[in-house]
Amino acid sequence: MKVLVVGAGIAGLSTAWALTRRGVQVEVFEQGPVPCPVATSYDEHRITRHAYGEMHGYARLMPAAFQVWDALFGDIGARHFEPMPVVVVQREDVPWLNASLADLDALHVGWRELPLASVPARYPMLETAGLSRVVETDGGGVLFPIRILTDLVRTLANRGVVFHPRHKVTAIDAERGTVTVNGREFSGDHVVIAAGAWLTKLVPDLAPVTVPSRQAVAFLAPRPISPAPGPTRRCSSTSARTAAPTRCRRAPAPASRSATTSSPARAIQTATARAPTPTSRG
Repeated sequence: MKVLVVGAGIAGLSTAWALTRRGVQVEVFEQGPVPCPVATSYDEHRITRHAYGEMHGYARLMPAAFQVWDALFGDIGARHFEPMPVVVVQREDVPWLNASLADLDALHVGWRELPLASVPARYPMLETAGLSRVVETDGGGVLFPIRILTDLVRTLANRGVVFHPRHKVTAIDAERGTVTVNGREFSGDHVVIAAGAWLTKLVPDLAPVTVPSRQAVAFLAPRPISPAPGPTRRCSSTSARTAAPTRCRRAPAPASRSATTSSPARAIQTATARAPTPTSRG
């Protein structure tokens, strides 16, 4: 069996990976280079977590998702993931946080309510004005997408996957299992479209039910703080008010210190509880 995959982002590449594990022959078509730097999944960091507010279905998927990541890391020979606490910040009385905590309890994922008075010293990069609750949760961390994509391409190529970089697919015939690139037709038994925001250009009939979205991402450094013993913090952030988490990192602690899940030396995510919606960058 041969499957043609359109799109070489994480969705297309992970589909190719899953198919090759089942002995399927795969060809991947990408309008840009492979891996493609303009793909939605191509970035330095992605936060992964179990807390999704009232979107309980997302939370229930996460244990299996972590298992799949572990299998993928085993295949590519590298674990491009740093487990660390996830911090949820609430500024308004909305149901997002309590809904998340209910899911964490059901999934047996630990969490801790932090005293508000402890937040400035523990996470000095956070704006504390207006905070009503701060909760630190387990079961999350940071993925490193560029590393994952690069190693995944290498692994798939070694397994015989055929890549077609800079091959923009202009037509698809799902019934015949073909794709067309610059007037040339490629054939297989099935076609998988993993084209992200370009999906409706290839399948216009999906336009009424599939709406691409755009998200702005900013990488920020915290304001300088007074020198103190121990490592300093660095922070990359997106606006929590648009449902995008804030990611903050601290330089590694000295070897003599043991890092725990509650240690401020760990990186954190902050998601303001304002009924966020899922995004491709969550």
